[in-house]
Amino acid sequence: MGAGSKDEEIARLHRENAELREALRRSRPAPAGSGDASDPILDPAVGHAVVVTDSEGRIGEWNEAARLLFGWDAHEALGADSRMMFTPEDRAIKAPEREMEVALAQGWAEVERWHLRKDGSLIWTTDLLMPLRGGRAAGFLRILRDRTEDPKAMYDQGRRTEQLRALVEAAQVIVAAPRLDDTVRAIAEAARRVVGAHQAACSLTRGPDRSQAIVAVDLSEKYARWRGHDALTDASGVHEWAAEGHRTLRMTQRELLAHPRLRGFGAETGRHPPMRGWLATPLVGSDGRNLGLIQLSDKEGGGDFDEADEALVAQLARFAASAVERALAEAHVREREEQLRLLADALPLLVSFIGRDQRYVVMNKAHEDWFEVPRSEMLGRTIREVLGEEAYAQRRDRIEAALRGEPMRFDAVTPATRGTRRDTQVHYLPRRDADGTVDGFYGVVLDLTEQKEAERALQAAREEAEREAARTGAILSQLAEGVIVTDEAGRIVFINEAARRIHGTAQLGVGPEDYTRRYRLFTVEGEPFPPEDLPLSRAALKGETVEDVRWIVRRSDGREVVAVGGARPVRTPDGHQVGAVLTMRDDTARAAAEAQLRRLNQDLETEVEARTAERDRIWQNSTELMGVFGFDGLRREVNPAWTRMLGWPEETLLSAPFTEIIHPGDRTRFLTAAARLRAGDRIVAFEARLRHADGTWRTVSWTAVPGDGVFHAIGRDVTEQRQAEEALRQSQKMEAVGQLTGGIAHDFNNLLAGIIGSLDLLQARLRQGRTGEVGRYVEAAMSSAQRAAALTHRLLAFSRRQPLDPKPVEANRLVAGVEDLLRRTLGPGIALGLTLEPGLWRTLCDPIQLESALLNLCINARDAMPDGGRLAIETTNVRLAGSDAASPREVAPGDYVAIVVSDTGIGMPPEVLARVFEPFFTTKPLGQGTGLGLSMVYGFARQSGGHVQVQSEEGRGTTVRLYLPRHAGGTEEGAGEAPPAEPPLAEAGQTVLVVEDEAVVRDLVVEVLGELGYEALEAPDGPAGLRLLQESRRIDLLITDVGLPGLDGRQLADQGRALRPGLRVLFVTGFAEGATISEGFLEPGMALLTKPFAVATLMAKIREALGRPG
Repeated sequence: MGAGSKDEEIARLHRENAELREALRRSRPAPAGSGDASDPILDPAVGHAVVVTDSEGRIGEWNEAARLLFGWDAHEALGADSRMMFTPEDRAIKAPEREMEVALAQGWAEVERWHLRKDGSLIWTTDLLMPLRGGRAAGFLRILRDRTEDPKAMYDQGRRTEQLRALVEAAQVIVAAPRLDDTVRAIAEAARRVVGAHQAACSLTRGPDRSQAIVAVDLSEKYARWRGHDALTDASGVHEWAAEGHRTLRMTQRELLAHPRLRGFGAETGRHPPMRGWLATPLVGSDGRNLGLIQLSDKEGGGDFDEADEALVAQLARFAASAVERALAEAHVREREEQLRLLADALPLLVSFIGRDQRYVVMNKAHEDWFEVPRSEMLGRTIREVLGEEAYAQRRDRIEAALRGEPMRFDAVTPATRGTRRDTQVHYLPRRDADGTVDGFYGVVLDLTEQKEAERALQAAREEAEREAARTGAILSQLAEGVIVTDEAGRIVFINEAARRIHGTAQLGVGPEDYTRRYRLFTVEGEPFPPEDLPLSRAALKGETVEDVRWIVRRSDGREVVAVGGARPVRTPDGHQVGAVLTMRDDTARAAAEAQLRRLNQDLETEVEARTAERDRIWQNSTELMGVFGFDGLRREVNPAWTRMLGWPEETLLSAPFTEIIHPGDRTRFLTAAARLRAGDRIVAFEARLRHADGTWRTVSWTAVPGDGVFHAIGRDVTEQRQAEEALRQSQKMEAVGQLTGGIAHDFNNLLAGIIGSLDLLQARLRQGRTGEVGRYVEAAMSSAQRAAALTHRLLAFSRRQPLDPKPVEANRLVAGVEDLLRRTLGPGIALGLTLEPGLWRTLCDPIQLESALLNLCINARDAMPDGGRLAIETTNVRLAGSDAASPREVAPGDYVAIVVSDTGIGMPPEVLARVFEPFFTTKPLGQGTGLGLSMVYGFARQSGGHVQVQSEEGRGTTVRLYLPRHAGGTEEGAGEAPPAEPPLAEAGQTVLVVEDEAVVRDLVVEVLGELGYEALEAPDGPAGLRLLQESRRIDLLITDVGLPGLDGRQLADQGRALRPGLRVLFVTGFAEGATISEGFLEPGMALLTKPFAVATLMAKIREALGRPG
């Protein structure tokens, strides 16, 4: 409908209303004496039905037109309730009563609606209702006109009226929205409701390219399945086009799909609701910039959007743009105000604003700490009331000057908490309003107390240091050794008398780069000493401690002095280096003596011969193996100890390659050691086992050094020492097993309590016939059993360093999932609180191990609070930087998910805290802990690329922070799991032999086989199973436990295959896979299943073993 037709419709409605009002005027009783005896209220010629009711709605007058319109005769209508003309829906919402209330309030009520006729049909009428005055209201006059002949026009007009009303209401809602996101949401909801569409979206422009970020979507119930698609980015391609020219666009579905700039949604098509027709209009700001876009799709009732819809949404967009601008401005103002408030609260200063009445209007949080009084109690009070009379008197003149507009800065004593007074610097900064009038001033107070105390302390320390330096200088001057002291930069600040005598000079202020030149320093070889290698330079510049360095001083008087000494850095108690000190002595005489000694060495040939003879005696009589070896693997020389220790004659030892008597397990290491010797390295404490002539093995510890084409080696027999060490390790291992047993028994008793208790309740409920709770008890028993299985696997993983099974994990979901378990574990005396950060990053780890780690930490916390307390679990995103002092040094920089477990327990002393990660270390009594909890948590964290940090203080509780690296990849969560497929039934005659010494497990496997349609044979041990295999009956699969009495599972399988070649075998073991099964254990046609196992897993393994698809 165009604009002209709408104006004509509105004009026609006005004309009809005028006719109704004129009929009403004629229907009113004539004044007494007027002579007009006619009763036009009942005259049908006017073409209107006229009904008069009393104040309760009972009909008192009913004209002919009413009879023709509704079908009731006058004798039927008179005295009846006028509500009979209303539809049940209108009666239900009390529409008749509301119309009478409106008519009483404003003198008339006008409405268009469907009415009910006597025959049950509906008619569309225009109603005018007016009160008949007499007292409050003698009754009501209702005039109705039949509009049923043009319901489409009436529907359109009604729809337009409703749309205009909805537009006005929407504008009110949009303007009243408190924040930007509320505003955008209100725009989307209003657009869909005003125009009448199944989907509407309001998006805001982000960036100069007019890309849209959909921030609010409103969908009807028809599109309920697509709710949440507003998180998708714009892929359609038409948003930018609509926003470019600030134009409203209206398209049919055909036009939209054919549009060249529609890119579609690609892989996101299935997640995006369909677009059936499209109406979009931009949000244009007052400055002409594009703010965003309103979009509508799929008009309610079918059909395409029309010009009226376009006009309505364009009008709504003008309201919306204004509201968005306002919301953006208010958001910006709120953000700035919040930033200023946070900044003021973060400042370690007193910041306030004081009005002309000298009352505090604003003050930052530092005031609360300063006065120990809540801000709310100080705001509105005067400076005199807050600071007191004395402080106010000191400030009065400056306050008055500030209120005159003069900035003030002065030092003053300011009262503080508990009657204390602090030195401060005060600033008063006047503020002027728009007219330039001073309306108050800002007050800024800096606390100078510590600064002034530090200045006084520094002055006292400086004076004391000067006195101490004088005393120290006097002492050092008396030393026989030379002493030189530098400052932090390495400049010489002190040289004692002995050092001056050695160098022949005492030059102060000399830096490291000039030591060699100014003090004429040379190496013992006669070269100028490199300045950077001098002991004093290394100590001053590098912080090194250098000892026993020799140098030569060529003094200016021509004397050459040999000096020897060392240097070390000088540090304050907190480790800060403030200088270096060099100590030295004159070593000239000793150097001369050494020269003389070197000359005497020429007379030592006799001594060498004697030593050679002594060496031969050692060679012959030593109990240690000595030998000279070639790199070709042959011995060149061996001493007699070889024969004594190993029983081989010397000729055999020299002729056979050395590797022949080395244990096969040590040969690779020996060849590696030989290669190192060939490369010039020295080998120390290298152990290898050598074969004795009687076939036994001796463990020998070797020391070897390379020579000219050979290497010399000395070996010491350490066989008995290693045997003793092994016995000690076994003893320690047995002690650890003893510690472990009590803790594991405790944990398993807890788990068995959950299983047995749930099964007892299940049995009781079944006896009572109460099957509604059966599933809960079964789930509880299964949960405890699965956690018991997980505990055994974790223990085996701990002993074998079993690799983890990492998956993307949402830690918030995992923590929430174990909350009930934790509450039951902690008991009623401990309050559990969770603080889970929204938007927590995912991490890549083994979820079972993470759950176990969390449970371990909570159990430790529980045990640390025997009298009850509080346990808090917090998750948070953490970004660790290498320079961050708070970051654990063992953790690489990056993004981490932190899980923090804090308790209010007894805490730990430092000596216990230092050992918390040691395996088997526990402070609990025997049988109440294994000592594996925190060590397993630590191992899990390190294997997952993270770290564990523990903070604890006796009497203050413990906090454990578990850092796990952020996972940036996709998630496996959210994918729906396909329902388990029905297991295929066995082929006719297929038979399975089950050999298991545990009757419960054997019965379970046999029952599952029966469910699958297999014929099952069973045996309680290996010999019984072998007898069944020796029979002639058909056996397609052997299921056997690995550890069987009499004949183990592998032996049974080998003999079974000898009898029945190709027999398929499924081994079952209670150990973790790989714990007892060595490499090569499984041959083709064999499979392995670890206990405990789910029935579905057993079925899958049976199908796999028989070569059938699952």
